[in-house]
Amino acid sequence: MSANTEKINKPVLPLGLACVAEAIRIYPYTDLARIAIKEGVIAPDDDLLFPKFYMAQDLDEWLRSTVSDWMDGRPHWMF
Repeated sequence: MSANTEKINKPVLPLGLACVAEAIRIYPYTDLARIAIKEGVIAPDDDLLFPKFYMAQDLDEWLRSTVSDWMDGRPHWMF
């Protein structure tokens, strides 16, 4: 058996990465910034120099539950 054939017959573990965006970055002077101020996510005088993120109310629980259910039966995925 050649060296190339040995490489082909070895099991390969693919490495994958999936990212679920849970929130949207808030930029100053946008509609999202006005919503975030109204909902108390950021202060009206926050310059947003350091990133702040917005997530619709109740989305966090639903998103985590949905992703967790999807991952059932996929032992090679981590959350």
